[in-house]
Amino acid sequence: MQWSFAAGFNGRILPCAASLLRSAVLLFSLLSVAAVANAQQLTLTIPDADQSGLAGSVFTFAGTITNNTGTTLQTSDLFLDFGGFDPNFLTPHQLLGSFGSTIADGSTSGSLQLFELALGPGAAPGATFSSDVMVQDAIANLSDPVTVTVSVAPEPETLTLLWISAMPLAWYVRRRRRRC
Repeated sequence: MQWSFAAGFNGRILPCAASLLRSAVLLFSLLSVAAVANAQQLTLTIPDADQSGLAGSVFTFAGTITNNTGTTLQTSDLFLDFGGFDPNFLTPHQLLGSFGSTIADGSTSGSLQLFELALGPGAAPGATFSSDVMVQDAIANLSDPVTVTVSVAPEPETLTLLWISAMPLAWYVRRRRRRC
């Protein structure tokens, strides 16, 4: 067997190197296209992402959507993806698209009613539940996820009982201070 740098080992090295080079160029091209495709084309903003209320309540979340897809979007062509939530306690309901409006390319919508989260009646006071939300258009442009949280406030009856039970303690402390 003869080996020559120019011809390769029996003529096999150069064809393999050329094939490897073609594969590398193809891979680089695909990664470049993927990087352009993954550029942030939709942006979801929810200013009041943390809300609290009583178990059994429905929370409404509003926000804006920035469109950089290269085309005007109808809100009826957008939908929300929910993930990372406990379905035993949270039920999402999309409001986006209920009222038709458009978002021009390169612009941000006005404030839109996006969705509601219904908190189950069995949620314990003091508990916090979260959900990730993304907006998606008809050709699979996705926004980054936004995490929203719902905290269960103590029920008014609990606060009343706490206040009533603290009254004798407050009276005792006040009376003791007057003696000193």
